Amino acid sequence: MNRLRLMETFITIVQAGTFAGAARKLGVSRSLLTKHINQLEQALSIQMLIRDSHNISLTDAGAEYYRLCVQILDDVQRVETSMVERNSLPSGTLRILAPAAFSAHFLGSALSDFCDLYPDIRVSVTLWGHPIQPSDVIGNSFDVVVRTTPISDSRLLVRRIASFRRIVCASAQYIAIHGEPSHPSELANHRCLYHITEPDKRWLFQSDSEGVTLRLPESFLPQTNSMEIIKEMIIRGKGIGLLPEYGVFEEIQDGRLLRILPDFRGEKRDISLLFPQARFQPLKIRLFIDFLALRFRNPPWKEPHREKRSTRLQA
Repeated sequence: MNRLRLMETFITIVQAGTFAGAARKLGVSRSLLTKHINQLEQALSIQMLIRDSHNISLTDAGAEYYRLCVQILDDVQRVETSMVERNSLPSGTLRILAPAAFSAHFLGSALSDFCDLYPDIRVSVTLWGHPIQPSDVIGNSFDVVVRTTPISDSRLLVRRIASFRRIVCASAQYIAIHGEPSHPSELANHRCLYHITEPDKRWLFQSDSEGVTLRLPESFLPQTNSMEIIKEMIIRGKGIGLLPEYGVFEEIQDGRLLRILPDFRGEKRDISLLFPQARFQPLKIRLFIDFLALRFRNPPWKEPHREKRSTRLQA
């Protein structure tokens, strides 16, 4: 095996986290990969990987070798890509992983416009409804991941494109029957609808004068990992929810939802683009990242609009 191919193999093993995962991705046997790594370690007279029955980890020397391999192969890719881009339009397949709720509101129209600008780029989108892990990005060869919750991994680069807060919403029907809370602590006496993965079943609020942590009451309402289902149930008067403003600003504008507890804000979160670390990104990735960053420079949920609030708040 030539040296560059061996470097590529080593990188794939590290990113996959197991020999078995790397073997599946490369379409070769696990024993062949083990043989190549053994030859590499013997040639360099140093141990690169620590193996156990399930996973691998890097030694200090292996971590340094991995970093240098990534750097070398990025340089090779940069040279090759630069030569191709000199005489061609952006093309190839762009693989995107994105959250279902955010995508339902914004990604469809954005991708339509992006494809109009760059018709030779084929876009493949996979939607997810659960928190992703770094391995979802690297191990499955996605080019770009759109994420609305934090993630930290040294193998990934992050570009923030917008921010949002979660706001408390209810329907006029629910408020008319159950009354309106004036402080987050009163939510303990209400029917709260929340995402099935809500951390510790707690809501965090901040006002100009205080911070409040609410432990959510036990709920016998349907539980789901779909923001859209939760929103629809709130619209139909089933309870109160803490939802991202990007997903409810239209319903607040047209009166289907009321924003309650307006003086208490949910935690601020970023909408970010994640992509594998590389010194040189292919043109298709750079174009898409810049396109979304420009599109959400002034996100629609941040535009001034008249919020519909409860009758008591307007009085």
